[in-house]
Amino acid sequence: MKITHAPLAALAAAILSTSAPRVFADVITDWNFITIKATKGLLTPTQAALNTNVASRIDAIEAIAVYDAVNAVLAFGTPYHYSTPAASPASADAAAVQAARDVLVSNFPGQTADLDAKLAASLAAIPDGPAKTNGIAAGSAAAADILALRGSDGSSPNITYAGSTGVGEWRPTPTGFANGINQQWATLTPFVLGSPSQFRAPAPPAVG
Repeated sequence: MKITHAPLAALAAAILSTSAPRVFADVITDWNFITIKATKGLLTPTQAALNTNVASRIDAIEAIAVYDAVNAVLAFGTPYHYSTPAASPASADAAAVQAARDVLVSNFPGQTADLDAKLAASLAAIPDGPAKTNGIAAGSAAAADILALRGSDGSSPNITYAGSTGVGEWRPTPTGFANGINQQWATLTPFVLGSPSQFRAPAPPAVG
């Protein structure tokens, strides 16, 4: 079954627009920043930065998990994919931070202790009770949903490209430059587009 999605820009705008509750913007942007630090190797001195392709995919998954988790609590927009309403009462703050943490731990298991400490700090500001518990459950469920959806999106294994000697085809810069990376991104399942080639430009004129 083909899944259609609203544009990600619209999803972000729905979260942060004046018509949506703004009380949750701080925890969302806090965990967006944590996500960027994780993908760029800034959480610990020993963690390597990811290339932009891989990093942006994780950034998108985290943003979607948070959006669907908060939407499960507040029902303010169209779900990206996870559409199960949270049990009531539920804290949107708790849903957001738990969703973000679960996505990051899935992608950076070696950083679990640090991420759990950040999660605990975020959750400490939320009063204990059913709303917190239900929010955490909604966040975990939304994260698990998008991680499962994107688990077979073609992002791995990494395929390198040594180049070609054909006329008009890419070849590596001589001396000291590595092969091309992430060739599999050409067929990666898009987050919003119907296909990777949906807006592809026409082919150039034939050589000669």
